[in-house]
Amino acid sequence: MSIVHVAFYPSDWLAGTRGLSAEETGVYITLICRMYEMAGPIERDDNRLARLCGCKTKNAFIKCLDYLISDGKIIETEDGLFNERAQKEIKNTTEKSDKAKAAAQSRWDRKPNKNNDGRYADASPKHMPERCQSEPEPYKKESTNVLLSDQPSEPDQIEEAIKHFNAKAAEVGWPAVQKPNPQRRSALKARIKDVGGFENWIAAIDRASVAPWLIGANGRGWKANFDWLLKPANFTKLMEGNYDPDSNTGQNGPNGGRSGPHNDMVAAFAQVAAERSGRA
Repeated sequence: MSIVHVAFYPSDWLAGTRGLSAEETGVYITLICRMYEMAGPIERDDNRLARLCGCKTKNAFIKCLDYLISDGKIIETEDGLFNERAQKEIKNTTEKSDKAKAAAQSRWDRKPNKNNDGRYADASPKHMPERCQSEPEPYKKESTNVLLSDQPSEPDQIEEAIKHFNAKAAEVGWPAVQKPNPQRRSALKARIKDVGGFENWIAAIDRASVAPWLIGANGRGWKANFDWLLKPANFTKLMEGNYDPDSNTGQNGPNGGRSGPHNDMVAAFAQVAAERSGRA
């Protein structure tokens, strides 16, 4: 059985069935679906089709079918029952599918996938066995080189990005990431893209780790965390320098420069000075 998946056009269907009874409409749509399921005309077997259409009796089915045939909606030939619109949709869909398969095979034959290390040998039965038999050693070596590439794959970049954050978190007192759930991974992927790549993400976290307002020097002792940094607005402000230390005071705030009221700034400065004195 070769099921064909085609688009359904509600307006066309309603226009074409407006004069049918509920029973005739049910028989009609069931026969059309069966044609798509069989990818062509269906055999006229009144007993079986009556049960398929849910008719109470075979005569009730025959009455509906005869009307559909007389109205031109169903056509009966030596090959069975078919519908012109259904046949056209089946043909168009089948042709598109065949063209897509041929194009995919052509691309595979022209340019073998150098990332294929043999685990997907069944992907192209025509191509892969021949290559593996004629060039076993070079192909194996190429695959190994790909797997040992210095460029980390996307999942590796996510793990490395989290690892770098946790390393900085241990230095400045941020909460470490314990569960990189799908939401966090998705947001992290977006921020890496926003900043222009993995290396720039590393630079962004390094920048945040030396921003006093993000590591507790803000008069409240508040510190940033992973989820806070992943928020687009916060991350944009970080990259625009809004949290960079003020060149005169060494302080910063959410809008750049001094962090709010004078007393907050003085308290923050005192906190940083005390910390530095304790480390000296």
